[in-house]
Parts: sequence; structure tokens; C-alpha cells
Amino acid sequence: MTDDCNPASEFQDVDRAALIQAISERTGVTHVDKATWACFWLADIHRLRRIVENLGRDPRKSNTIKHAISNGHAVTALWTYTGRRREPRPAADSTPQAAQRNENGRTPTPTSRGPVTPTKRRASLMTSSQIDGATDQSPVKKEDMNVREWRNLSVHDVGASILPRSQSQTHSEKLQCIKRDREMCVVTRASEPVAAVTIFPPSLGSTKGGSPETLTDFWDFLKLLWGYEAVKQWMSLASPADTKCQTCSNLVTMSSHVEQLWRRGRFALKPIKLSPDRKTLEARFFWLPKCKYSAEVPLTTAPVLPGSILEGPGHTKLFDCLTGHAIPSGTGAKGIITFRTSDPDTLPLPSIELLELQWLFNRIVALSGLVN
Repeated sequence: MTDDCNPASEFQDVDRAALIQAISERTGVTHVDKATWACFWLADIHRLRRIVENLGRDPRKSNTIKHAISNGHAVTALWTYTGRRREPRPAADSTPQAAQRNENGRTPTPTSRGPVTPTKRRASLMTSSQIDGATDQSPVKKEDMNVREWRNLSVHDVGASILPRSQSQTHSEKLQCIKRDREMCVVTRASEPVAAVTIFPPSLGSTKGGSPETLTDFWDFLKLLWGYEAVKQWMSLASPADTKCQTCSNLVTMSSHVEQLWRRGRFALKPIKLSPDRKTLEARFFWLPKCKYSAEVPLTTAPVLPGSILEGPGHTKLFDCLTGHAIPSGTGAKGIITFRTSDPDTLPLPSIELLELQWLFNRIVALSGLVN
């Protein structure tokens, strides 16, 4: 299976497995929640190597890293990304055996470690610069907004009520997107009902006034596993002030049921080839499994993502309305989704950088099981 047809070549990487094993051994963290687990197995391998190197140079950093990866911040990050209204609350195991497990490096459940106040959250989350010993970031200013209220907002609520009207996706931009996509769903090629939907939530972008607590945690956790420079670029791409985020570069046309499957991490689109004239972009369609969330999974156990399958969870299928063929996952020409534009300047294709972010996060969402 080529990399283009493989939904998770990272999981077969022996170097990645060895680095995660080393991090587990040196920090004493053996079990984590499924969101953190998925993030580690899809993290930038250079960041994993940097963490191991820092642990080798200064063993005292083990507690810092342990706090950063075992306090449920990946859960907060993914719930922010998906725009869900509540966080999972698994029942606390109050037995002495459970207490011993927590002392030995397993992740305590949210209910067993007590309420996480904004102060505790900031104290326990260690950024990549703190772990690396760098000082290239200044603390992000907090806005006077109740964290609980922010967490309870959906992505669409944020777009409508928090962002200035001038920065919201406008009606004309959505019409441009639908025109570019020839008034058809980009996945099924159905002509109705369709709508222009965002690739990456612009509400997750940085703002000049600083970010509310949950968004700060979202980006800080990502810096640990993907690095400051990469996350800085992502924040810029997702920013409401970024031109790509405010044009059809961050929009695709989808039928409502296709969008719902996409938002829930039931499938992802892997960008594979952009034409030199920027008029054609190919992405490969992959069904993703419906996983069950758990507060404790072995950090060193590699995830599994199926490659070539014909249907999604619950026998869900999507069909190409022009050919009548079911859209397969992973292999063959039928699994290629092609974006086209007649004018790359006035009707730009979807941003390949934003599609790559979607490819990363949808796989993490699926593996974590949070939306279930």
C-alpha cells in the first residue's frame, strides 16, 4: 500500500513506536485518555524525538512533561475543535486499586481529579517552550469571558456571536464557493440540497486581544506535539483575520448529511496532488472507524485504521450521483475527490494547508471516540 492509499502510515513507523515507548518509560505515564493517545501517534516525529532528547539531558523535565500529557488537555482541545457542547464525564473509579493506578502514571478521570479551574488548568499545562527551555513566547492575555460559557458554545455559535460581523463568512463568499464547485457536493456530486461549509473552524484562530482559556489550552497542547512554528502557522491559517479563512479557500460545497459525517470524523479527505496551474486539487477519501472513548488506554499500543473499505460505520455508504458507484475508501480512482476551478485567483481551490489540518484532526477525532 502506497502512502497515498494508507490512512495512517505513522502507525507502522518503528521509530515512532520506540520514541513513544521511551517517553512512557521516562515519564512513568503508561496510560492516557484516547484523545491524548491519538495525538501522540499522529504527532510530528521530530517533536517526539525532541521530547526524548530533553528527557535524556534533564530527567527533571519528566514531571513537567508528565503533567502536560496526563491532565486531559487533548480532550479539551478536541472538544473545542469539534464544537461539542459538553465534555465526557466517565464515572470515577474510587477503589484503592484505581488510586494506585493514578499514582503509577495512568490518567485520572475528570471526575477523580477534582474540578479543573482556569488557574489549575494554566498551572498544569506546560507549553512546548517550557519543556524545551525556550522563552520565545509571552503569556497569552486572557479575555474577561467565563470559560464555562465559552466551552458550551458550538462552533456555529462562536462564528455568529463572537466574531465581528465583518469577519464572519459572508453570503457572497459562500456563493463563490458553490459556484466554484459547480453547485454540487464535492464528495457525492449531488446538486441539492447543498451548502458551503468551512474546512477548519475560523473560531479557533488567534485574535489580537488574546484567546479565552479553552482556546489557549487547545493551541498550547498542540505546540507540545507539533512544535511552535507549525502551530503558529495553523493559528494564522485558522485566524478570522487571515484572507484564506475568509474566502472560499476555507469553504467546500457539501450536502447536509455528508457534512455531518465529516464533522463527526466518520471520514477524512487526504490531499495528494495540486496541479501546477492551481486549477485542480485531488484528495483521497477515507472512511474512519467509529471508536469508543476511554479515559485509560496504553500509550504505547499503536492505533489501527483500515485502508481499503467500501463503507463507513453502521454500513454507511456514500454514492457518486453521476456514476451510481459507492465511493470506496483508500484505493482506486473512484476514491479520488477532485476539486476544480476555472479561475484560481477569483475562485481559489480549497487551501491545501487547511485540508491537511482537517486530515490530521479528523483522524484524531475518530480515534479518540469523543463525538460518540
